[in-house]
Amino acid sequence: EADRALKSARTLAARASKGSCSRCTTSGAGASPVTLMFSSTTGPRAIAMGVASATTCGCHDAQQKPWRCTHWMADSISLIFYGALRGKRDLRFEALGMLICQVATAIASVLILRAGGGVKGLVVALLIGSLWNLGWSIAHAIRRHATPLNAKLVSVKTILLAALPFGLAGLFVKIYSYADSLMLRQYFGHATVGQYAVAYKLTYALQFLPLTFVAALYPAMSSDFAVGNHDGLRKALKNGMRLMMLVSVPLSALLSSLAGPIIMTFYGRPYEGAIAPMMVLPWVLIPIFLDFPIGSLLNATRRSSLKTISMGITMVINVLLNFVFVPKYG
Repeated sequence: EADRALKSARTLAARASKGSCSRCTTSGAGASPVTLMFSSTTGPRAIAMGVASATTCGCHDAQQKPWRCTHWMADSISLIFYGALRGKRDLRFEALGMLICQVATAIASVLILRAGGGVKGLVVALLIGSLWNLGWSIAHAIRRHATPLNAKLVSVKTILLAALPFGLAGLFVKIYSYADSLMLRQYFGHATVGQYAVAYKLTYALQFLPLTFVAALYPAMSSDFAVGNHDGLRKALKNGMRLMMLVSVPLSALLSSLAGPIIMTFYGRPYEGAIAPMMVLPWVLIPIFLDFPIGSLLNATRRSSLKTISMGITMVINVLLNFVFVPKYG
């Protein structure tokens, strides 16, 4: 089974790296992802979103708002250019750019804190990483001819309709991701939330593994759908599910079995209460990992609304179960 999964991984990697993106689409056959990513209003909308986020984020320090605003604007625009590069099926630049961004942010944060920069200094450190990502993504998008100058203009309505399911899905995820913590704080206090958060963060931090995989799988599925290659879609989904199962099952078992040593080694006895949730939470990685290939298939075949509906149902069930079980069992 391991050999079959490795073969699947090689197949998917080959599919993600071949050809050009001229037929790859997220909204219909024949539409370039560059066409979908860019329009004459992309920049202004990114700036407006950055200003709105900085204004409504609850930051009470007026001096921090311009820095936060610039940070979010840079992140929004760089994601657009990285998305265009994904459409070109070239993930090297995004991977290297994100790595350098994280390293630069970490180094800047440490240096600024040692110099007594405080919270404002940390915001500046985030801004440094965001500006690097912005310049890096734009430079390589220009090199690969994935810029607004190389794309057809599309209407605001088209972009909003395409983005609506993803926006709602993000809202649903935010709600059911924080419902448990809010309920715990309400009934058991901040200390319990802190212990639960340790196990939660350790578990869900591993979502970068399927996210990295989907970055390569999604353009391949979009391309197959654009040219009507349904056999390719089936093979991509089958190989993706097999690979995700191979990774998620042993990873979940390992984290669950080593919950005690992990918590005691890295957090110490004050967080001993995190061991119990750490033994349970890793098992959610199996359905989470398996959901990524299915979600990619739905998004690539213009069925993102089905994914959004399922996440909305999940949100409702999750919140209701939290109301039932958290007061009784913590």
